[in-house]
Amino acid sequence: MMKIPDYAHETFLLARRDPLWGFAFFACTLIPIALIFSRAGAEICCAIMGLAFLWRSFFRAEWGWLKEPFSLVCLIAWAWLVLVVTPFALSPEKSLVEALPWFRLPLMLLALRYFILKPAFARTFLGVMLALTLSLVVVDTLWQLLTDASLTGNLRIEESQRLTGPFPNPKVGIFMGKLLLACTGL
Repeated sequence: MMKIPDYAHETFLLARRDPLWGFAFFACTLIPIALIFSRAGAEICCAIMGLAFLWRSFFRAEWGWLKEPFSLVCLIAWAWLVLVVTPFALSPEKSLVEALPWFRLPLMLLALRYFILKPAFARTFLGVMLALTLSLVVVDTLWQLLTDASLTGNLRIEESQRLTGPFPNPKVGIFMGKLLLACTGL
């Protein structure tokens, strides 16, 4: 019988004890897979993570992360974008509409740092999940190199002969590079 790795077992135990954390962690692990099919899915996962983090902070009155220098830098950078850069844009109204939703990115980063990936076993589990996703994308891309069609049915770009892997457009290289960077970091 196959033994479940300790990091996976610990992750599942924490998810049972803290369903909000489990929900946020599940959303976190879905981001790379969601990026394959649609960016909207990844944005929804990002929003779930941030909202779960804020929900937990509010109901447990745990706002200590706001005093951390890392958090302050993230929030000041977003505030700078909205309050300083936006008024000097060619179209300040359009810039403001673009800049305000960017709050989701520092919020997601803070949720990862202070909530979702705080336990070491969660980082290990996420690293394994990212490596598996990366492996599937590499296999799909290599299959496309050999047969001109990926396992997901995408063809090479005719004009340039660029590989797309599981994507309908040529972004497989940058996707693999970014995912490999995350795997290496974890």
